[in-house]
Amino acid sequence: MIDIDQLIALSSDPSTLLLEIRDGDELIQIRECDDLRWAYNGGHALLSAFRPKAPAELVFPHHHSMLCALLLCERPGAVLNLGFGLGSFERYFCAHLA
Repeated sequence: MIDIDQLIALSSDPSTLLLEIRDGDELIQIRECDDLRWAYNGGHALLSAFRPKAPAELVFPHHHSMLCALLLCERPGAVLNLGFGLGSFERYFCAHLA
């Protein structure tokens, strides 16, 4: 299981930084260590994460919980994702529902 506290601690390590984007006071960093890439914007939260070698795999436990609603309905014909992330759900749907 992913240790989110460890990833947040790694987010201050300069060697994990791939890309940094600033828009006014907003900061988004893309970081990578071992086999995981994640988006971080400071504080004690991660925006999203995925494994580049297995991009359709969901890595956070709450992502699996969010998909439980799919068990209660017929196969959806379309999906609308309004959140900011690294495309975890989109890759999962393409791999498993396409």
